[in-house]
Amino acid sequence: MQNEIKKGCVIGSGVMGSGIAALIANSSHQVVLLDIADKNSDDPNKIVKNAIENLHKQKPPPLTFPNKAELITIGNLEHNLDLIKECDLVIEVIVEKLEIKHQLYNKIIPYLKKDAIIASNTSTLPLKRLKENLPENIKSRFVITHFFNPPRYMELLELIIDPIVKPEIIDRVSEFLTKTLGKTIVKCNDTPGFIANRVGCFLLELVARKAIAEKLDFVTIDKIFTSCLGLPSTGIFGLYDLIGHDVMKLISSSLLASLPSDDAYHKIYVNTPPLDKMIEQKLIGRKGGGGFYRLSVVNGKKTKEVINIGDLSYKPVGRTDISFTNFDELLASNSVYGKFFNEIITEFYLYLASLVPSVTDNIYDIDAAMKLGYSWKYGPFELLTSQAKNGWDLIVKNANSIPPYLANKEYQKIDKQKFNAHKDILKESKIVLENDSAKLVDYQDNLVFVITTKMNCLNHDVFYLLQESATKAEEQGKHLYIYIRKVIISQLGQI
Repeated sequence: MQNEIKKGCVIGSGVMGSGIAALIANSSHQVVLLDIADKNSDDPNKIVKNAIENLHKQKPPPLTFPNKAELITIGNLEHNLDLIKECDLVIEVIVEKLEIKHQLYNKIIPYLKKDAIIASNTSTLPLKRLKENLPENIKSRFVITHFFNPPRYMELLELIIDPIVKPEIIDRVSEFLTKTLGKTIVKCNDTPGFIANRVGCFLLELVARKAIAEKLDFVTIDKIFTSCLGLPSTGIFGLYDLIGHDVMKLISSSLLASLPSDDAYHKIYVNTPPLDKMIEQKLIGRKGGGGFYRLSVVNGKKTKEVINIGDLSYKPVGRTDISFTNFDELLASNSVYGKFFNEIITEFYLYLASLVPSVTDNIYDIDAAMKLGYSWKYGPFELLTSQAKNGWDLIVKNANSIPPYLANKEYQKIDKQKFNAHKDILKESKIVLENDSAKLVDYQDNLVFVITTKMNCLNHDVFYLLQESATKAEEQGKHLYIYIRKVIISQLGQI
């Protein structure tokens, strides 16, 4: 592709900014990492240097190899703006305050290449507001690229564009994000919270506030979400703790300030004094003294505890048994938790349906956003249609009014992303070594070992070529990357 992105720049060296810089460096691309000058140190680059040091300490590691940090050039916004001149993509990852972002944009615009793309990693501010008062030639190449944390491991990338952005800009940044950084792009309309956080935070607030009001057991609710609905092991309350109660309050406050008064987020965000009291007492989750859960050391052993929301004391998490094993049984149950989930599911899916087409044009993007950004086993629409026999009928029955999307009963064609990393590696690379079961290819000056057997079966030829490939990589002083999807061990003889 002409004018491909070869060098990036990230402005803001916090956990997210440095993580994005590491992601770019992992792809063997040069990247500049800038932050404000440290006025309390003799070294103006101390803030960025500390960020680089933290990359080597974090678990899981943001860098694929420690020496990838050598591809990151550091600097500060007071003395090193010239470093931006060589960059094809500049990603802003600074504090979520519009005025400060505008000050930064005006400061860096004189240093941008004429075809450089500028992007913001904002998760709350609209693209329309970010572009206010910017020159037209900047607006046409300004987008939002919303990465999810940690950037190396989270596949989702929410891309927000508008009609002003030139098609070639969209193609260039999409090519880089997918083929170079390995992201799956979900295109979102320019609405508050985009897709994943709008949907995810709505569900978190809905469940948490309703469960507290009805004095239900958090452990039981989390177990139902993980075992019957396919949510990851954090469940609802564990994820609330992971994000942080203080951060959740900021996110929801930002959304509520931007959403119209008739949006259902206002309805479910009811006043819940125990949540406010938890924040007052610094019980804000994992980074505080605890949240809905905490880990305590009792007799030298770590013990997981759950909060008593009445007096904010804690007790050990005990064994929890539930009477249903799948979504259908849950929806059919007349138990306290069955009724609770019926109400939750109805409220949640009516809200999801109301987001089409304002937030996104199709339900597939909502499913993709939740699977890739929140690690759900199923997207919400996939869950209801594949895991519940009469899920939609139940929601329609329980609903007072039906969103137009459900009432129209229209079907849409699903256009899956065309990029296939496995096929593109084979198509765009040069074969170095090959046998009937595997190939060693040179892909963008990287040595990549690709298994070519049906269903990626492992056999003697695969391991023989792998050994030869390791030798070749050592001779050339290069890293050896192994591209693999699903592995089946061959049963024909010993391996």
